Amino acid sequence: MPESYWDKASLYYDGVEIDETGATRHIYFVLKWLQSHNLLQASGKLWLEDSDDVEVGLYREDVIEEAALFLDRYYREWYDGHGIINFQIDPDLEFKGDEGLEEYWEKFRGER
Repeated sequence: MPESYWDKASLYYDGVEIDETGATRHIYFVLKWLQSHNLLQASGKLWLEDSDDVEVGLYREDVIEEAALFLDRYYREWYDGHGIINFQIDPDLEFKGDEGLEEYWEKFRGER
């Protein structure tokens, strides 16, 4: 059985070294990208109404099936391969473009 989530802010938030913004911003980044590709369920869109909710996550129930397959295949590779953890640690780092998500998406679409 697949995991019920790919990532969630509560895994990182400690209130000391990683604050709410550090724990959440990469997840909101992915949620916004998913929304721009019409890959979110209505429940996933609700997360975008707040910007520092430490309960935010990439939950299977919040994305359509195609997005779930994409995240199953590429989320961890993207997260690890693009040093996303650095955005949690250093608040001065800024996301540039889509941080390679589009490339993974095109690769995924080509596999289908």
